Amino acid sequence: MANQIQPNGKRIFDDAYSFPQDSQDLADDIFAAWNVRVGTATARQGIPSEQLRDGLTWVETDTRITRQYFTATGWIRLPFEQPWTALTAASGWTANTGLASPRITRDGDTVFYQGGLFGGGANTTATTIPDWARPTRTLRVGGLLAADGTTPTFARIFANGAFQPGATAVHQESSAVWTVR
Repeated sequence: MANQIQPNGKRIFDDAYSFPQDSQDLADDIFAAWNVRVGTATARQGIPSEQLRDGLTWVETDTRITRQYFTATGWIRLPFEQPWTALTAASGWTANTGLASPRITRDGDTVFYQGGLFGGGANTTATTIPDWARPTRTLRVGGLLAADGTTPTFARIFANGAFQPGATAVHQESSAVWTVR
């Protein structure tokens, strides 16, 4: 009788001392259960197609994004929490300092932005959002205030991370919220 797998996935060995057949079946079981891997985003892209399977989870060490693979959709991002992270102003823009410095966090699929940026041109990139906080498509979000602190404005957030306010400044008391999905 050959080794068998029960409907619940448990391996039943016909003879626990029969090598190398049992060893290969055991290796196959370990491979099937080895479902979480860790490495860079580039390493994830290099996984051979024959090793991809539904539910395979990859934790990217360089972007801090966790993704799961499904045949029907490819790799999708999984929700997670992210601590507050400071944002750096792009060329031509200046970031507020102290409590009003621009920063970003994520809780599940929801991203929160706070802080001020000034001195740039309207509809130009003021900062770049980290990969883990980027939407999958271009969004236009409100909740921001222009330089005077009372005039509402918006920002476009692109899938490549560009954060482009609709005004020449984002007041230090501004905040915005969007989803990554």
